[in-house]
Amino acid sequence: KNFDVMVANQVFCYFPEEDLRHFIYELKNHNPKLEIIIGISKQGFLNNILKFIAGQSDAHLGIKLSPIKEINAFKEMSMINQKSVFGMCDVYYLK
Repeated sequence: KNFDVMVANQVFCYFPEEDLRHFIYELKNHNPKLEIIIGISKQGFLNNILKFIAGQSDAHLGIKLSPIKEINAFKEMSMINQKSVFGMCDVYYLK
């Protein structure tokens, strides 16, 4: 199927780094003009407090990539915009 935009929120952190890089490569080969909007959790202090308040103490269980490694996997793409959401995650618009 053809698509021009992909939106993903806090899912790529569960990929092994090489798998994520391969996935991005395949996406860009499928459509070089693909636009991607991704949400990446900061996994920081506020996130950790709120996961306990929400009764989701295992919310970060199974994460394979830090936020820095996650966004670095997308370094081949151009970052158009980036916004922080309440200091808990960053949303990126990439081409």
